[in-house]
Amino acid sequence: MSTPVNATLEIQRNDAGALSAHIKLEFLNSDHEGKEATAQLKLSVKVKDSRPVNDTGVLAQTTFTVRGRAHELRLPLTGNFPYEYEGDQIHHDIFVHLDLGRRSWFRKKLEHLDVVVHPPRKPAASGGEEIVEPEDNFSWIKNLGALSIKDQLATLGLLAIAGVIIGINTLIGIHDQTVPESQTYFYSHYDSDGDSSLPLGKAAGLDALIAAGMWFVIRKRLRRYMTFRLAPLPNRLDKSSTIQVSDLIRGRSRIALHQPTLRIVACNMECGEYTRGSGTDTRTVSFETPIRAMIMFEKTVPLIPGKAPIHTCFEDSLDFEAMFERLYPPCMASDSHGLKLHWEVQLIHPDFVDQELILPTTVFAHEDFFEA
Repeated sequence: MSTPVNATLEIQRNDAGALSAHIKLEFLNSDHEGKEATAQLKLSVKVKDSRPVNDTGVLAQTTFTVRGRAHELRLPLTGNFPYEYEGDQIHHDIFVHLDLGRRSWFRKKLEHLDVVVHPPRKPAASGGEEIVEPEDNFSWIKNLGALSIKDQLATLGLLAIAGVIIGINTLIGIHDQTVPESQTYFYSHYDSDGDSSLPLGKAAGLDALIAAGMWFVIRKRLRRYMTFRLAPLPNRLDKSSTIQVSDLIRGRSRIALHQPTLRIVACNMECGEYTRGSGTDTRTVSFETPIRAMIMFEKTVPLIPGKAPIHTCFEDSLDFEAMFERLYPPCMASDSHGLKLHWEVQLIHPDFVDQELILPTTVFAHEDFFEA
């Protein structure tokens, strides 16, 4: 049976910069005249995996009374510029759900109306994690030496605690591996489905989680050889904007930094979830995969003196035209699913743990990603 309603969609921005979805509906018969209807603009994100976790988000909605054949609806949008997208790991669909009241006593009449918003045309591009997350090489001895005595003791204490916990957990795994099931301390010889399982393997998995968590805390402590924070950004940046790199950052180092490199990088990220494992061991895995990554700015300076304001060493201009031409605007169905826009400042040093600051994307004029 054909759909009794046609729909078209256009995304518009008013003079104040606010986005709205302009939906035109055409009712092909008069059966719904005078009825109250609810229209929802939805974005569906499907994950390309054998065991996907898909998601659908409501971007905007409104309620109206059907009066005549043609209706024009304007739905405010917050932060998203919806469009179709076909990526390596995710796929976007946009549609309007129209609730036209009850078809019968038990069942509502829901119309699924596909609408088309073509993605912006972009050049072919490569670049991913190697740009956004460069390998962080540093010297433990030099980095520790650059910290205050308090931070040195805290870092060494965290390392000792991690070593003790991992050591004890590994010994438990070895014990449980070598004794009968009835004599195990913690790790069973069987999984939740009753299949044979290695206690030492389970202990190794927990060791890896402990190590990752402790490294996150220790790395944060190692970064305290300096302060590094964002400066207030302009309210709006478009493809013609130019700002000073020095206007983005603030901070000072406890010690002199020789040959530091400041980089500003940007990318899109395909975001979603999938499941792994089985039974009670089933887990949801989230991913944020960088794509189309680019270096917007990169400069190495001979020296940043200790205690000196860092921003004074980078009095350079930064423009955004290349970023608008290469990247897509954010299009997220939820916090976990969709296409994200990401940009960050990195301060890279050969002897110390690298610094990074994630910048907000709400300042960008999203329609300029289409016009570029």
